[in-house]
Amino acid sequence: MRGAGGRPAAGWRPQYWLLSVAVAVLLSVAATWWWTEQSALGSRGRLLSLAAGRLPDNVRLTDPPVPRLGRWWRPTSKDRAFLTEIARIRAAAQREPSADNLHSLGIACLLLGEHHRAVTLLRRAHETTPSTAIAIDLAAALIEQGLHAERPDLIAQAIEVLPVLPGSPPAPAVYNRARALEMLGLRERAALAWQAYLVIENSSRWAKEARRSLHLVREAGAAPVQASEPVEREVLERLLPAWAEAFQNGRASEADGALQRATRLATGHEALHGDSLLAAVTRNIAGADRERRLRWAAAVRLFAQARVAYRRRELGACASLARESAARLTEA
Repeated sequence: MRGAGGRPAAGWRPQYWLLSVAVAVLLSVAATWWWTEQSALGSRGRLLSLAAGRLPDNVRLTDPPVPRLGRWWRPTSKDRAFLTEIARIRAAAQREPSADNLHSLGIACLLLGEHHRAVTLLRRAHETTPSTAIAIDLAAALIEQGLHAERPDLIAQAIEVLPVLPGSPPAPAVYNRARALEMLGLRERAALAWQAYLVIENSSRWAKEARRSLHLVREAGAAPVQASEPVEREVLERLLPAWAEAFQNGRASEADGALQRATRLATGHEALHGDSLLAAVTRNIAGADRERRLRWAAAVRLFAQARVAYRRRELGACASLARESAARLTEA
C-alpha cells in the first residue's frame, strides 16, 4: 500500500500483511480438516471419543474410526461436550428413528448406565437394518444388562445375536462372545474363544485383558466344579415360571421364548457341571403334548414358590408347596 507520491503508507509493514494472510489460510484449512474428519467420525464416533471413564470394562463396542486431529485436539470440557452430543443424538433419533440414529442413541444409553433402554433401542435398530456393528453393540449391552441385573439368560442371548461370519470376524465380536461364555461358566468354550480372539488381535490393551481372562479360565478349569446356584435360580424361579404363566394364559410366542432361554442355560449348566436335572426338565417340557404341558406348568410354578419359601425359612409352606408340586409332576 502506498501513500501520496507513491511512498509506502506510514506504519505499513508488508511482512505483517503476508503473515496475516498465512494465518487466515492456515486456520481455514485446519477448520475444514477438522469439520471433514468430525463428519466422517459420525455421531457414535464423536460420542465415544468424549466418553472417557464411561466406557464399559467388560465388553467391547464397535470400534469407531479415529480422526487424525483427534490425536491432539481435545474439547475444553468433555463432560459438557459429551452431554451436548447425547442431546443431539436424542433429537436426531426422535426426528428420524433410523437404524443409525437408534444405534447411536442405544450406545448413549449404555454409556449412561441405562442398560435396559440401551438393549431395547439396539434391538430396534438391528430389527430395522441388521448389521454386524449393531449386533456387536447389542451383544455388549445384553452382557452389561445381564451382569448388572444378575440375568444369565441375557448373557446367553448375547451369544446368539453375535454374527457368525465366514473368514475373520471382527475382533469386538469375538471378544464379546468369549466374555459371555466366561460369564456363563462355560470354561472350555470360553478358553477356545479367548484363544481365537488373541489370534485376531494380540497387541492392544484388549489383548492384555484377553490374556488375563484366558489365564483365569484355565485356572478355574483346573479347580473342582462348584454348583451354579445363580443358573438354577434363573431357570427354576424365573424362566420356567415365566414359561408356565405365559403358556397357561395362551401367550404361545412368549412361552416359547422363555422355554428356549431356559433350555440354553440348562444345557450349558449340564455341560459344565454334569448335572442333568435342569436339562431333563426342559427337554421333558419341550417334548410334552398340550395336556402334559399344562400339568408341567402348574408343577413348575408350585416348585418355584416352594424354593422361595425355603429361602425365607417358611418351612411349613415350603413342604406343602413341594408336595403339591410333586403330585402335579407325577401326573405329568
